[in-house]
Amino acid sequence: MGNRSILLVVGALALVAGCSTAPPAVPEVRVVEKLVPQRCIDPIEVPAAPVYKTGVGPYVPVESPKILAADFEAAKNYSAELEALLPPCLRLPAPNPTLDSTTAGVLRGTVAN
Repeated sequence: MGNRSILLVVGALALVAGCSTAPPAVPEVRVVEKLVPQRCIDPIEVPAAPVYKTGVGPYVPVESPKILAADFEAAKNYSAELEALLPPCLRLPAPNPTLDSTTAGVLRGTVAN
């Protein structure tokens, strides 16, 4: 083997060794803002579900309408209490000034197509 061949082999080995020791690629870090759901109702404020009497105990035809009426009234009152808790959950959050106008409009549903 001549000097030239040895030089080529050593050069090729150096190139291959250089490729195997290349530094690992650094991942790109991007900051993306996302809306995070916030609890709008304190679990302590949620009323206890009523205990319904329908289907409990023996069936007595004379008492059934009274039981159904009482259960209906209890369900109606319970749903009214739950609905009273909802208004804070229906308010839209204030716009975030750090977002650009297009993105903020999309989040608020005000961007025209």
